[in-house]
Amino acid sequence: GATRVDASLRQNVQMIRICRTCGAHGDIVVDDDDDDDDRNSIPSSKAPKCGCQAYNGGGTDAPPLEGPIWVGPLFDVDTVNSMADMAQSKEAAHLISSQTRDLLHVIQKEATILHRKGEVGGGGGRGMFYRRPPTLKNHNNPKLDVVIEKLKEKGYDACRTHFDSRSLRTNALPDEFDFVCSEI
Repeated sequence: GATRVDASLRQNVQMIRICRTCGAHGDIVVDDDDDDDDRNSIPSSKAPKCGCQAYNGGGTDAPPLEGPIWVGPLFDVDTVNSMADMAQSKEAAHLISSQTRDLLHVIQKEATILHRKGEVGGGGGRGMFYRRPPTLKNHNNPKLDVVIEKLKEKGYDACRTHFDSRSLRTNALPDEFDFVCSEI
């Protein structure tokens, strides 16, 4: 019991650097020891490469470490699938709104991304969300659906998040995500 919980916490609770200007994140920082003395000495190479101006914790000058945050799975795939199946049943048709069924459909997509391990993108089951795609060279933000489609064309999984209509979840790592967006 307790040993499994400790192992899960070591694996799934980590530190991360997040740009406070645009929300871009760097690589997940794995801190293998149990003390807190080195949290601010973790290399700035793990910082996001968003290009924002470096003020108020934004930009590439190593924003402060955030966390510890949960970076493990957020959903139980079997539970989400059971809920979606129940919501689609004839018995539930008059009890469950179409908005709830739509929400469950989005959560199903997210749950699948978060639980894939060892596939293209190396997400390792730790799919991250992006608040918005980076600004393009023409100073416009690409449409979220276009970014999702381009990620899928490159072999990554991607979908909208259930909690923010302007965000997406993908198993692409930050550099891979930025590269795909730069090609739009």
